[in-house]
Amino acid sequence: MNQVFFRLFLLIIFIKLCFPFETKLSILIPLDKIMNPLIDILQYKLFNQIYMYHFLLSVAIIGSIYQFTELMKQIRECNYIIREIRKKGNRIVNPDYEIYQTSYINTPIVIGLQGIILIPENLNNEEIDYALKHEITHILHKDNFIKFIVNVFKIIFGGLFQYTFLTSSWIFILNFTLTKKLLKILKNTKN
Repeated sequence: MNQVFFRLFLLIIFIKLCFPFETKLSILIPLDKIMNPLIDILQYKLFNQIYMYHFLLSVAIIGSIYQFTELMKQIRECNYIIREIRKKGNRIVNPDYEIYQTSYINTPIVIGLQGIILIPENLNNEEIDYALKHEITHILHKDNFIKFIVNVFKIIFGGLFQYTFLTSSWIFILNFTLTKKLLKILKNTKN
């Protein structure tokens, strides 16, 4: 139930960000004491024809370009890793998922939007079973796609600090939620 509420809450925030609208129940508060000084700061002349808002807009554009290049590097590295693992990795036979056991990693991960599961070679069968359940849950919840969307938001908003923090928070929340669910499932199956 919490996850449904959380996703609904995120959807409402996303819609409100993309399509700002007011309802009859909306209360508008005049912010003269905040907005007027803010506008004065944005219209502060730094140089001859350069204002503060030009500078801030330039920083946002440069941040967006930087975040875009970082995302492209990550995608290129991910595709390279996938190619190498497909060549050299130990494929675990599974009709539903593409799973490889490899020495290139120390912890199990799901890589790429297509959801390739990588398992380290140093795990025993029980650990592999738990790790696969956890990683399959990531695939079912489309967590890599959510991370990709968060990266797109970072690009759109210029890679500002709060969105960089948001990315690491999302990753933590996704892993914590899945681990909690998986532990509950495992407790139920042992009883």
